[in-house]
Amino acid sequence: MKTDGSYKVYEIEFLKKGAPVLSKLTARGYGVELVGDYSRIEEMTSKVGRLATTPMMDVDRLDFEIGEAFWMFLTKENHPVASVSAKLIDLKSETLGTYTRRTTRGQYGRREDPLEYLDPMFDLIRGQVVYTGQIQTAEKKVGQANVGMSELVSFLRVTQLVILNRWMFDWMFGFVDEKHLALNRLYGFSCFARQAMLWQSPAPEGRSDSHALLASSRRQVELLFG
Repeated sequence: MKTDGSYKVYEIEFLKKGAPVLSKLTARGYGVELVGDYSRIEEMTSKVGRLATTPMMDVDRLDFEIGEAFWMFLTKENHPVASVSAKLIDLKSETLGTYTRRTTRGQYGRREDPLEYLDPMFDLIRGQVVYTGQIQTAEKKVGQANVGMSELVSFLRVTQLVILNRWMFDWMFGFVDEKHLALNRLYGFSCFARQAMLWQSPAPEGRSDSHALLASSRRQVELLFG
């Protein structure tokens, strides 16, 4: 696995569990690159096809500190063909619910709480949490096969191993549109809540009432690897 120097993977446990997954990708002509240099993110994600980002992963925000996030890229012939991001959030005395209500005002430029409803599952998530999401795959090019489901699963498992290795978190969470809820088999989250966020009208751009909250405790993420 290639890194940009902002983070080095060296722990024995990661190498032991990650080597078989990486070997599977390498055998199929893929590579994995970890990028923590925020100045490269816009260029790299645009190559995969992501032209916009959510406020949660906007590196231009004032509260976005160096070292608290990274992006993983699946590469083919040294070109990125898929990406996913991760960010550590210290909730301190808050729950994910109170944090979400507090921060969405600024993220979406609202004076009042833009959320009409949050599922109670949000308030079960506390402590050090990791947001992961924004999976993107590049459009198929002439003469090039699509990234397969097996490769995406392996890619995400490598990402989860890096997260386990890098941060001592309590929970990992993400969001997915309910019409794509079946994609949770890629992530492997252990629990979910449907229609977890209902927005005051009009909903912010890119948000809808159809998003599900996906979450796993650290223990459940560890169990993905036996």
